[in-house]
Amino acid sequence: MAEICEPNSLPGGEQNPFVVDDEEDVIQIHDEEEVEEEVAEVIDITEDNIEPYERNRGPANGSRPGEESLPHFLLRDQAFHLRPGMTVELIEPELIGKFSISFVRISSITRQAYTNNVTIRGHGFTRAKEMNGMLSKQLNECCLVAMVDTQDPRPWKEQAIIDIKPENVLTIRILRVTNAAFPQHRDNSAEIGSQRQDVKDMGILVSRYSYVEYHHTEKPREWAFIRVREEEADENFRVSDNVLVNGWRGGKVLGGSFVPAEQGHGHDRGPRYVHNLEDLTSAHPSMTAPGRTHVSSEQKYTAGDTFAGAGGASRGITDSGLHLEFCVDNWEHAVASLKANFHATTIHDMDMHDFIVNKNIRHRVDILHLSPPCQVWSPAHTRPGQNDEKNLAILFSCTHLIEKIRPRLFTVEQTFGILHPRFENFLQSLVRGFTDHGYSVRWKVVNFSQYGLPQPRRRLIMIGAGPGEKLPPFPPPTHSPDVRRSQRNGGLKPLKTARQALAAIDGRRRYTLHQPYLQPFPIPRAPWDGDKPLPYTVTCGAAENYHWSGLRQFTPQEYALLQGFPLHHKFSGNYVKKQIGNAFPPIFVKLLYQHLTKWLDEQDNVVRQERIIPFRTPLRRETIERNEDEEVTFLSSRKRRTFNAVELLEDDGSVYQRTKRARFDKSPLAKQKMAIDLDEELLNLELEQDDDARSDSATIRESSADSPRGSSPSTPVSTSASPSYLSFYELHKFRYCDFKFVRIVEWLELTGCKQQLSQV
Repeated sequence: MAEICEPNSLPGGEQNPFVVDDEEDVIQIHDEEEVEEEVAEVIDITEDNIEPYERNRGPANGSRPGEESLPHFLLRDQAFHLRPGMTVELIEPELIGKFSISFVRISSITRQAYTNNVTIRGHGFTRAKEMNGMLSKQLNECCLVAMVDTQDPRPWKEQAIIDIKPENVLTIRILRVTNAAFPQHRDNSAEIGSQRQDVKDMGILVSRYSYVEYHHTEKPREWAFIRVREEEADENFRVSDNVLVNGWRGGKVLGGSFVPAEQGHGHDRGPRYVHNLEDLTSAHPSMTAPGRTHVSSEQKYTAGDTFAGAGGASRGITDSGLHLEFCVDNWEHAVASLKANFHATTIHDMDMHDFIVNKNIRHRVDILHLSPPCQVWSPAHTRPGQNDEKNLAILFSCTHLIEKIRPRLFTVEQTFGILHPRFENFLQSLVRGFTDHGYSVRWKVVNFSQYGLPQPRRRLIMIGAGPGEKLPPFPPPTHSPDVRRSQRNGGLKPLKTARQALAAIDGRRRYTLHQPYLQPFPIPRAPWDGDKPLPYTVTCGAAENYHWSGLRQFTPQEYALLQGFPLHHKFSGNYVKKQIGNAFPPIFVKLLYQHLTKWLDEQDNVVRQERIIPFRTPLRRETIERNEDEEVTFLSSRKRRTFNAVELLEDDGSVYQRTKRARFDKSPLAKQKMAIDLDEELLNLELEQDDDARSDSATIRESSADSPRGSSPSTPVSTSASPSYLSFYELHKFRYCDFKFVRIVEWLELTGCKQQLSQV
């Protein structure tokens, strides 16, 4: 396709970020509205905050009122007894949604008290070949099928139970429910061509997956393929989750595979990665530790971002607290933005195929994100584009990326146009690529406005979990379009507005990408209410969106904020608006990855220990004077109050030493008088007097009347009413020659406030 325009130079030599370089960008402007109407015909994309998770109410009941449970039942025509736990094949398949159920594992047999009618209840299974290509079509491989009502409080497995009549039972079959990888535990005769029909009719059935379809209306709104867990498998066909993890990725590090370690000096000091890329069978010692595992708060889960673009997902990942190990993209402008933002991350500037086949590139991360190009899945995309064939190949490269990186969890972002019936074969093949490697996967259309994005942006989001890992749910919404309903649903916030999103821009500062005077309209447009979300989705073109005054276009910086980027994210190169429009909104990614981090912590059964370290880095070099009696005083250019008594605290906050004259020498237990110089103006501290009221004490607490500089007076510094003590428990590590000026800015970690500290 031909370019529409080239980058235009602005006064001062700056490049114009408002450049459309491909007709695909123009098409995208209308995609959201058109695809929504067509996809809404087959799936439920209504706004709703009811989530289908954590609704367990205990085990299923075998019988209902007016029924009695039977330990067994004799089928006279077939002359055999049926008992709970047995599996039967049906004469006429039952329908669950669009799937034909041929087998039922019996969970209970009941008889009505007045009619003596017998009902057989159990879970329905269909052959894997009936799953529309989303599971490998192997002989006698089966899948449990469940249709779940999100408003039903019962767990999905209880909702999945169906009723059948005894007259519809054809014969008894053997079914093995296992979490072992294919082809373990299947019928050995299945591969013998001459016996395939006999195996199909009478051989052993094996189930490794459950398919769950969630409904709030008649149309589905969420889907999941959930691999059988260790505790769900039949007793004799159960494999340890640890064995599955070892066999797939060589083990895992509880609490995250980024483990900072201070060992030695110079180049030997820094982060250490703990995973085994060579031995795929041995048990990892961290996986066999009994009970809860205590890890440092500095240990992090690792992540990789493929098809990274300008770093939307990468920004959300790093802001969520994960260690971003690598990014991959080969668009020069996006790579420039990645390099401007993520200095501690390995950035692979290469084609995805080259990345996959390069055996010298080896990464093992805990979570992998994939955002393959999505223009080809739009119903508005009715004619071939120059990159269509390449984009199709890239979509299926997701499977190869999973095989190469082998993450514990993965996430995928795609346009929900791929759910359109026209493209269902591509979606099914994408899911099949994940299940072939033993991953569980769930997917749904997510409205990002329910997670704090000030625009009606919807995308298909997928979450996957590797062999031996439990599949996490989607994070619950944080915002709601209905304020009254928000209050009923746990105090959700109202939708974020455009004005709120742009409030981060300081009108007194100059921003390279915020020059409103360059975006005026020749003829003013109709103003709109800025105290509402954007009326249209931000795309590469986004011509329908403009400033609520009606006088100008949004600036690139404003578009970035409206797309969920923080103000400190940098954009480099040209086509900035295209970089922004293509990005995965970081505000949602941050919430998603915080949710996944919490999920992994729960699965790993880890407890994170806070590490309390006093601030010791000065803003500038200060002088140190020594008194005649070897007393040390910290000085600065500003006149500050000094305190000649200190309280030494241990790691757990207990008092180690409190004295007015704490002398100090080479012994950690010795004392030395010291004057601690605090910046009261920055710290806003109140002083507590000693018992004898003769001198001030360096035991301090945060002022409840004042707020730290830069924070709102109405915002509390700490949620704790108890004093927050300043810790000097590491001062014994110093010697006179090592003393430097210590400037305490805000000591908030001891109260668990987790507020951003001012720069030191």
